[in-house]
Formats: sequence, C-alpha cells, structure tokens
Amino acid sequence: MLGNPQTTGHGGGHDLNYRTLHASGVELVGRYLGGADDGKVHFGDDLAESIQAGDDLARAFMKWVQALCESRGLPVPWEVPPPPGFTGRTAVDLEGERISTVIWTAGYRPDYGWVHAPVFDDMGFPVQVDGRTEVSGLYFMGVHFQRKAQSAVLYGVGEDAELVARHIVETKR
Repeated sequence: MLGNPQTTGHGGGHDLNYRTLHASGVELVGRYLGGADDGKVHFGDDLAESIQAGDDLARAFMKWVQALCESRGLPVPWEVPPPPGFTGRTAVDLEGERISTVIWTAGYRPDYGWVHAPVFDDMGFPVQVDGRTEVSGLYFMGVHFQRKAQSAVLYGVGEDAELVARHIVETKR
C-alpha cells in the first residue's frame, strides 16, 4: 500500500517526507513493528527501503514535472535529493530513554484489530471523549466524528490533536 505525498504549495511549498521529518528532529524507525518486550519496542530494519520507495515515487512524478516544464520552456523546480545519510534503529528502550508517550500512526482506514482493550462499542468504534478512553493513557485520533465531521480527515485532525496533546501533558504533571 502506498500513501499520498504530504505536500503543500502554501508559503512557497513544504513537504513532510523522511528528510523533512529527520531534519526536524523526528527519529525514524523501520516500517514494521516487530513487537515489544522488556520495555523495548522492536522495528524492522527496512527504513532505507522505505526511503528508496518514496524516492522512486518522487522520481516517477518528477518525469511528469520535467515533461511539463520542457513543453513550456520552464526550468525544472526541484530534483529528488540523493539518499540521506541516516539510518533507523531497530529497537527503542522506552524506559532507558525516558519515553512515556508513544504516538502510533496506522493509516487511513479504521482498523482497530491490534488494540486489545475493552474500549469499543457494538459496531467496533472506539468509545472516547475528545480522544480519551476509559483506559488510562489510551487515546485515539482521526476517529470518524471524534468531535466533528472533519475529525477523520488530514486538514481537520489538528484541532482534536491539540486537545489530546494538552490532556497528555496535563496528566503527566
């Protein structure tokens, strides 16, 4: 499954690719969760492959951009950068690194089969108020009609995320 590129032309253009996230201080890990034990979370050793797949898609799109620019006599506005010089870890020691909150993004379709907690209604949707569940520390984001009709879409999740983040910070004090 492939995701859509997270880009915008606003303010001269911005993106949210691997390089942008890394430069912003986000630690990237492999795509696959391998499990957790003894306070460590294990990830696949496939970050380089994920970056390569994203770059390959960018290069395919770039061919269209180049063709359009050439047909109009315009300079090509960007190039796919060379492979980055960073790698992802395959294990993270949550306690050793004093990590108390994990934000896990799992895609665009509601699939809660991996959550083994009694927090779902008869139709399989999370029972939550402003993202909080009855299980301490378990939150949901992007749930259809979590607070509003826009809660489950990319442009609308920010308002809900702010409430969840605020609650996490306030309960950690």
